Amino acid sequence: MLQESRSVVRHLLVHTEAVRVIQPKHPSVNPSRWVLQSLISRRWDISQHDADNGTGYGRKLLHHVCDDESLVSWALDHGYQPDACTLDHPCSCPPLLDTVALKGSVVTYKLLASLGLPRGSRTLHLAVDSCTNPSNLRKAMAKFLVDELELDVNGLDTLGFLPDHWGSTLCYAARWKSGHEEVIRFLLERGANPTLSSDAAPMWYKSLSQARTKGCRLCYDNG
Repeated sequence: MLQESRSVVRHLLVHTEAVRVIQPKHPSVNPSRWVLQSLISRRWDISQHDADNGTGYGRKLLHHVCDDESLVSWALDHGYQPDACTLDHPCSCPPLLDTVALKGSVVTYKLLASLGLPRGSRTLHLAVDSCTNPSNLRKAMAKFLVDELELDVNGLDTLGFLPDHWGSTLCYAARWKSGHEEVIRFLLERGANPTLSSDAAPMWYKSLSQARTKGCRLCYDNG
């Protein structure tokens, strides 16, 4: 596979125009520093956005590879310029720190936060959502965001209603039938309110409704 990748890059090095149309999502599949360095040497923009064509959502390289601490550091050392992803639609390019909360490490989060990047409205929500993964890294992220950064466990993810936005952090946890027991218990211990509601919110926007629908007894029994 590595030899095939290098052959492709060698071909592209001869065709500069082809290099320019490569989007960050392409070399992010099984990423190789050799491939990235070769592209950079041919004036490939390591900081560009994916084309917003309905599937790429305008993401940048670190959105794709932020689960790799060493590659994040490598990209920053090789000229990657993070930004606030100020594209027109909020779903086009999620804040990088939100993506790190979803799949990266606390170390990576702290590194990128030190560069002045802003959080989005659902940093903690995405961290909670990822806690079905048994990895201790995911639980560590949720704990870091609540205990160190003091993010609000009862905060809503948006003032309006967008696709794949579920409301409070407990809504994100309760929408799963299993795997979130530990993070639900953690949120409840930190003051999460399972009866939190808004007159303007649809029924699925409430954690108790999610709990009833998905069979999440721990959340429902505490409501």
